[in-house]
Amino acid sequence: MLTNVVAHINRVRLFMLALVAFVIGIAVVPAARAQERLCFPEAAPVIRDCIEGRFAQFWRENGGLAVFGYPITSAKMDFNKDLGKEVLTQYFERQRFELHPQNQRPYDVLLGRLGAVWLEIAVRDGFNIGDKGSPALAHYVAETGYNIGFKPNRVNPEGGWYWDYYASHGLEFDGKAGKSYNESLALIGYPIAAVSGNMTTETSFQVFERTIIRYQGPKYANNVEWRMVGDRIGVWYYKFVMKADAEDRLAYP
Repeated sequence: MLTNVVAHINRVRLFMLALVAFVIGIAVVPAARAQERLCFPEAAPVIRDCIEGRFAQFWRENGGLAVFGYPITSAKMDFNKDLGKEVLTQYFERQRFELHPQNQRPYDVLLGRLGAVWLEIAVRDGFNIGDKGSPALAHYVAETGYNIGFKPNRVNPEGGWYWDYYASHGLEFDGKAGKSYNESLALIGYPIAAVSGNMTTETSFQVFERTIIRYQGPKYANNVEWRMVGDRIGVWYYKFVMKADAEDRLAYP
């Protein structure tokens, strides 16, 4: 009888030890992720900064290098005009990350509205945002009145490719394959100008809230990977806005 009791106690102890180890293991994984550090020795010495902590996790889970590009600064406190306070910020080739730990994930990392900033400066310097779109054309966005990829009274065969790019790029919210409209909206934002073209190079671009999408011209028309690209607007913003080096702001895009 006593032997059975001792054996039972030992089994309970083993179970409790296993349970504690399991719980600790669960806690350690997020902690390890929180301390994640991504560096890019293959791009040195041009790229010297690393991505750490929550920014590294967000960068990796939402497209990494192809979507955001390399880091061009370290994470540091920057003043947010909308909030009236400093927040942890890091600049990348194609975006700006801000950490807002008071928000529930994935909204604890917010992206900059860099396309909107570019457009504000461009309009002030004479850029024509173009006529409003039309509900009769494909991919009309009522919130801003523009079509994704299409412009009234203009033949642009690349128009559908803008939508293809938009619909295939986005943040990761639901863990499902492909990108939902809300995931694309979170990464790119609404269109805020019509498609603008360069008649000399036969290229075009469209400004969205958070980025600029560019068609690279007939040379890339049959290259699915490179015909449509998200511009390096993070580089522009950091160089010309943050650094106030305004010698030629509209050299981009």
